[in-house]
Amino acid sequence: SLLQIDLPVSVKTIGQYAFADCSSLMEIHIPRDVQLIDQYTFNACSSLRRITLPNGITEIGKYAFDGCSSLKSIDLPKALTTIGEYAFDECSSLEQITIPNKINKIAFATFGECSSLTQVSLPQSVNIIGDYAFYGCTSLASIDLPSHLEKIGHCAFDSCIRMSSIRIPSSIKTLGYHAFHHTPLYNDSSNWADGALYIDHCLIAVDTSLTGHYAIRPKTRLVADGAFIFCRSLSSVRIPKSVTVISDGMFCVCSSLREVKWHDGITHIGANAFEKCRRLTSLVLPSSVGRIGDAAFLGCGNLSYLFLPKSIYYLGEQVFD
Repeated sequence: SLLQIDLPVSVKTIGQYAFADCSSLMEIHIPRDVQLIDQYTFNACSSLRRITLPNGITEIGKYAFDGCSSLKSIDLPKALTTIGEYAFDECSSLEQITIPNKINKIAFATFGECSSLTQVSLPQSVNIIGDYAFYGCTSLASIDLPSHLEKIGHCAFDSCIRMSSIRIPSSIKTLGYHAFHHTPLYNDSSNWADGALYIDHCLIAVDTSLTGHYAIRPKTRLVADGAFIFCRSLSSVRIPKSVTVISDGMFCVCSSLREVKWHDGITHIGANAFEKCRRLTSLVLPSSVGRIGDAAFLGCGNLSYLFLPKSIYYLGEQVFD
């Protein structure tokens, strides 16, 4: 039945779960010397509408405000350096958020299912948007990505049903599986050409009904993880010189794939990249390949010849299992 609490200024530490499940709590002021909002501190405080955070807060722990479904706004302190996983997950009334300049990562599901979120301001310091970071933000129509962003995780914007446009910066190095699934970007057939979806310089996904040979567009810089997954009728593929990484799961379960036309310049073959490509019988890796990820050729039972160049310095687990 706790509705409001004023903590004394002498409080310097608030422990885990301190106010978890206080479903009637509507307002709280955090004393100025507190530097950490610990994990689960306000978890499931479903009536919490207002909270004042002091300027010295440097960390918000995982699940800290998860399920605070009445919280419409919160001012994050400039000193903040870390926001944990699920920190604001299911804050379904949260309308806008400004991320401070010291944050470099939006963690797993940080703002998942914030269904009222319409405005997100990301600083240039952010270089990673984690898996499911904005999953199910059904009111989010657009977001400006930092110009130095390096990674967008799996399903990061999945089910953002109003997101019809986005600009992917040229700095991007990893684009997760289904990053834009169930968005207008993905669902609008006019965005697809010849069975493939491209956004800017990235190949996002390929229709699983694709048959025969496919040539990735010239000047494509990055192919999303799992882009060709379950393309069971794909028999051959050409990779342009602009692509230097075979992404995680890129050709996973392409069970008819027989030929890969690639080039010297490929430096990395990701985890599960060719998993269960059962028609592959021989493969010569480019002389530039240095790293082969876990289970890259797992389940390639007919692969009888594979040339490994001298440039290889890392072989992951179960590569040829």
